[in-house]
Amino acid sequence: GMNEAERNRAAANLSLIREYVENRGAKFLFTIAPNKNSLYPAHMPSYVPWAHEQSDAERICPLITSAGIPYLDLFSVFHNREEVLYYKTDSHWNEQGAALAADSILAAFGTDADYFDRDFSLSVQHKGDLYEMLFPTGTFTETAHLYDGFTHSTKGNPNGGNAMRIETANDNEEGTLLCWRDSFGISLYPYLADSFGRALFLRSSSYDLTEMDALQADHVLIELVERNLDWLIRYVPVMPAPARGIEQDERVIAERSVHVAVKEDSKHELVYVSGELDVPYNGESVFLLAGDAAFETFVTKNDGRWSFHAYLSQEQSAKLESLCIKSDTALLSYPILVEN
Repeated sequence: GMNEAERNRAAANLSLIREYVENRGAKFLFTIAPNKNSLYPAHMPSYVPWAHEQSDAERICPLITSAGIPYLDLFSVFHNREEVLYYKTDSHWNEQGAALAADSILAAFGTDADYFDRDFSLSVQHKGDLYEMLFPTGTFTETAHLYDGFTHSTKGNPNGGNAMRIETANDNEEGTLLCWRDSFGISLYPYLADSFGRALFLRSSSYDLTEMDALQADHVLIELVERNLDWLIRYVPVMPAPARGIEQDERVIAERSVHVAVKEDSKHELVYVSGELDVPYNGESVFLLAGDAAFETFVTKNDGRWSFHAYLSQEQSAKLESLCIKSDTALLSYPILVEN
């Protein structure tokens, strides 16, 4: 599981994303697709070690909500239904489960939807991913009940719900949605596609928020499966770093310096600034000081090491001076050594 610093940092990274989205006048929503064993532990053997301790999701959700991040609790949504809405032989929700999730997402965005109550009479056979892992050559399938009243169109010919990028349109609806999703989005996305004038569904672990512009997205959704919650501290979102006011005179200058790599990102017309935080760090806010300005960075952790990341303009990056870590008690400042 994640430790306290990692959970705090995950919420802080999400907070930066939400701030960017809302500053562009769009609605933001984050939701976690529950692991099957979190919803239906009765189907899990009781000797499984994680069956009784608090999960990352249970610990991280209060941090997310207290940071004011719009969060949809799908654990409660599914717990409130008596029927099992995940496949028996699969780790994912079934079609009705996806419809229930979609209704709840749309409600959180302020839109009424009743996909869950529609007619799921089209039967097909579904081969579950769990079954396939255990029996790669097996032929067992379970019946899936589909809803087939979708009216949206899909651009190009993506590889079903598995595609990295799916663009949809529905002339009967308004609004635009930018959605990051994982395998739970395979059955989820058609309901959302049906409910927006235009939508873009991305299957990427790094959230490139500049995608909002071309789409003129007015709704942004991140759906992440519970078992991948650490992605919030493993991957770097792409967006210009937000400027912050910092009390320069409160700074305590450290004796050691921090190495920073500066790389041009021509696709985004930004400069990518990053480096390892090989200094004492416990999940606090990190800033890059450039001239009179300060910019807040994303912070990630991979292979046990923390690092910081920011996208700056050419002009801002030319003035880089120091890196600051803000704790409750001090503002520690480290001079920067730039490596090109």
